[in-house]
Formats: sequence, C-alpha cells, structure tokens
Amino acid sequence: MSNSTAALIIIFFLLILTGISNIFIVHKLDGIEVPSLPSNPTTTLNANKKVDNKQVPEPTKDALKIPSHKVMAEGDHHPIAGLSCSDHGGPDDESTSEMVFWSDIPSDSNYKSPFYDPEKYITFEPDGGGWNNIRMAYETILVLSHAMGRTLVLPPEKKMYLLGKGGGDHKKDFSFNDFFHLDSIAMEHEGFNIITMEEFLKRKGMTGQLKDLQTGEALLPPKGMTDWNGKNLGTIFDYLRKVGKYPEGWNPSTCFAAIPSSKDPRAVDELQVMFDDIFAGKYGPIPDPEKDFVNDPVPVDGEPVHRMREMLSTRDKICIYDKSLQDEQLLHFKVDHSAKVSEVSYPFILIQ
Repeated sequence: MSNSTAALIIIFFLLILTGISNIFIVHKLDGIEVPSLPSNPTTTLNANKKVDNKQVPEPTKDALKIPSHKVMAEGDHHPIAGLSCSDHGGPDDESTSEMVFWSDIPSDSNYKSPFYDPEKYITFEPDGGGWNNIRMAYETILVLSHAMGRTLVLPPEKKMYLLGKGGGDHKKDFSFNDFFHLDSIAMEHEGFNIITMEEFLKRKGMTGQLKDLQTGEALLPPKGMTDWNGKNLGTIFDYLRKVGKYPEGWNPSTCFAAIPSSKDPRAVDELQVMFDDIFAGKYGPIPDPEKDFVNDPVPVDGEPVHRMREMLSTRDKICIYDKSLQDEQLLHFKVDHSAKVSEVSYPFILIQ
C-alpha cells in the first residue's frame, strides 16, 4: 500500500471511530519527544513546524484553544493509530480481525503532500443538514487539506441541526474540535495542520493579506471581527467567498477530485490523459456502477488508471488540482445548490 493512499484512507476511517470526545496533548509519543506544553491555561497545535527548512510562524494561543483541564498527563495520550476495540470495552482483537478495515502503518504518520505549505489554507462551510452529513463533509475536506498540503481552518462554533435541542444550560454551539481528536490527528501526522477561524483571521485577515479576488484590494474581516463563535456565520462566509478561490465545477455528483503526484505539470497532464483514454475505451467499456467492482474492488495501491475507472461511477468529469489552484493562497469550499462536498460519500478524491 502506498504511503499517500494509506495515510489518507486511515484518517478517513479513524475520524469516524474517534469522533466522540476531545482528549488532548502529551509529552511523549511512541518514545519520540514532543515539545512540553506551556503552563498557561491554553495551548496550541502544530507549533514550530518547518517547510523547506524555514521556520513557520508559530500559531498564537488562540490557534486551537485547549482548556488546561483537558491537557493530558504524560502517558495518557489518545493515539489515533493502532485503535483496538477491546480498549474501549468491545470484543478482543482476534474476534474483530475480519471486520477491521484499516491497517496501522507507522510510516503513514510521516506522509507529507508534495504540495505541503502551511501558509496556504482551506476554509469551508459546514453542511446545513444533520450530523451525518456534517461529519461526511468535514472528513472530505480534512482529506483534501492533507492531500493538498494546506492548513485546515476550522469554522467558528455554530448551532448544528438537532444537536442544540432541549432546555438547560448545556452547550448549544459546536466546533468540530468538540467531536474529533484533532490534536491527536495533527500530532501524529507530520504534514497536517489545523487552526481556528479566529487565528486565521488574526494572522491573515487583519494583516491585509487576504485580497478581494475581483478587485485585488486587501479586504479586512467584516466589522474587524475575528471571533465569530456563535454569531451569524453567513456574514463571514460571504467574506471568505470574496477572498478565497472556490474550485469551480468541483461538484461530487458530476466530477471527482484528482490530486497529482507532484508539482511537475506533467503529473496534471498524465491525469487528464488517463481520463481521456478511459472514455475513449482504451481500458474497456465505461464501468457500470451497479455491476462492476462489486465484491471485486481495485486495490487501494492499484494503478491510478484502474482506481480512476472505479471512481467514475456516473461522473463524466475530472477535477484536477492543477497549478492555478496550487498557487492560490486560500481555497474556500462553499455550500450552495451547485457545490456540496457531502452530496456523495467518500469516493470523491483520487490521489495519483
């Protein structure tokens, strides 16, 4: 199994299995020293990373605000890799061996996209449906950000359909950090970075680094606000649509996203040629999604062209992460009638 394919597939499934609670950072992981946490009430993720041997600016204390009572003691880290049902009160590993659909490949944690640049970002609008749609859309965006080597910006806290029902003083506005072990995912994957919307707006918006795509002029966040938790998010999403590039046509019902194997322009050409050859019949008839590959899937480390044939389903377009998209500082995935990454399930992303 290739490192790139396995790393992203494992993140997919482990998000599902671990998306219940939040447990936070430790000092050691599998014998590897991790920088000690500061003693102040909050701490951050993904500090002190380097790209091309250059120091990346360290996130401020607001990057992912982690309450001090959630900072874990040494040895209490909640590892994402190597999950065991028995550790959570389920059946033993032998009994579940036929049902486990992931493999723990330690080298996957070292995967880094060929496009890795923590100073390029992805923002997104959460799905407006129920929790399952919200979760699927988030997991798709997470994998896209990792495959593209971009820092993932979490949306502000907001009400989620049905999750805020009932009276009392319980929490009504939620962030994805309330449901997923984002700290553990980021800690265990060298090429993956996450920050909050507040940190992003402070770092890029308030400093005039986000520009209106139509005019080219610097555009500050609405009302100079950076903390949008619990607010009407329509305003901040409208802002992000103005300063962030939406990959036009990336509709999962009609196309699939294809991530090239390198920055070399020939990798983009290779993906397009594969797609054209498939539709020209070079590899046989166009697959029937109701019949072909049933009980006979293409291996996850199979040749890209065969994985591409399997992913076609009823789609007739390929959406390639080409140089024009690679060069954008900010990609923003909106939600409207023409764009909804949760419209289908996971078979949306092909990594060459």
